[in-house]
Amino acid sequence: AGTQLRLGAIHRLPELPPAQAADCFLMLAQALICSGQIHILAHPFRVFSWNGQGEKPRQTFAPLIRMLRQNKVAVEINFHHNRPDREFVRECLAAGIKLSFGSDAHAQWELGAFAWHREFLRQLGYDGDISSILFRWQQ
Repeated sequence: AGTQLRLGAIHRLPELPPAQAADCFLMLAQALICSGQIHILAHPFRVFSWNGQGEKPRQTFAPLIRMLRQNKVAVEINFHHNRPDREFVRECLAAGIKLSFGSDAHAQWELGAFAWHREFLRQLGYDGDISSILFRWQQ
């Protein structure tokens, strides 16, 4: 209750066939995002893809983006064993969802290491004012 800025993430799913895993993911994401308890959804598809291995269920993109937009929850892009999905991030930007740069630092040198994030946005074709798309904490 005393925490002001809250991130939430889905870190595990039960062993399910891919279609059922995607549905389970959306159910858990809905509970998390619509709870009013988080400001940022952290590394949204890490549960499906680790170190570039595994497929992100594209059928979850549109419903997840709708939930994020409706609840004013930002989405984290993070490169710590993670590969943000270009299509998903493009769609988030088009929907006006704010981004949060996460380092998921496990070593001091990783704190604030956001060059990958900026390069990722450049590769997406984003050349606007980066501060206009980043999540800003407001109490």
